Amino acid sequence: MQNHTEDRSTAGHIDGGNTAGVMAATADALEDAASGIERAGHGMGDRVSDAADRTALALLSGADRVRDMNPRALGADLVHVAKRHPMKAIAAVAAVAFLATRLVSRR
Repeated sequence: MQNHTEDRSTAGHIDGGNTAGVMAATADALEDAASGIERAGHGMGDRVSDAADRTALALLSGADRVRDMNPRALGADLVHVAKRHPMKAIAAVAAVAFLATRLVSRR
């Protein structure tokens, strides 16, 4: 009888080896989100506009990191940051969700 445990070396294996394509699409989506957040934040007051600009820059930086990293390293990096700064991670997710919702509701 064969051992049916998951091979950890295949973690992150998506769509028959199309991990690079998924990573590129993710980076593109981050860049699109950055543009949308930046546009949505303008005209909403200085504080919101500044927060939108900082969030957009962080997303662009994330897009660059996604392109430069393999999936396993990216996942480990995100977990590490979230564990070190859980409140900042939650705040970042909330800010992105809020701004994305504003962007979608304007259409």
